Amino acid sequence: MTLEELADTLPDGFHDAQISSVSIDYIKREAKLIIDLSVGDPSSEKEELRDAYREGELKLSGLLYWVIEPPDANYPYRESKQLWVDAGALGSASFKPSVKLPEPLPAGAFASWIFVQDWNSFMFIAAMDASLVWND
Repeated sequence: MTLEELADTLPDGFHDAQISSVSIDYIKREAKLIIDLSVGDPSSEKEELRDAYREGELKLSGLLYWVIEPPDANYPYRESKQLWVDAGALGSASFKPSVKLPEPLPAGAFASWIFVQDWNSFMFIAAMDASLVWND
């Protein structure tokens, strides 16, 4: 499953998600993210149901690359807190990455971007599969 296909199974995709940690295992070629995802119901009258988040572990298997742009110095990148992000498919992006990314990718691979609001910069990833397991 691609990251975009996984996002389509979530109520709000990766919009306004919050990343707590990222670990990359180069031997296994996988990345694991602890991420809080918006699962709220915007039409609910109860604020706690509208703004509900759920923690999960996002696993990217067959990791091909993980590229992180440096944070914008004018943003509060030094703060110790979760990263406020959004994500999407690299092919559907209306911008050109600031770095040269490896091409071509193997058959079945996907490439995605993660925009870090707190840094005003991107992370670019390519992998063979994405999966999510809820932590509760």
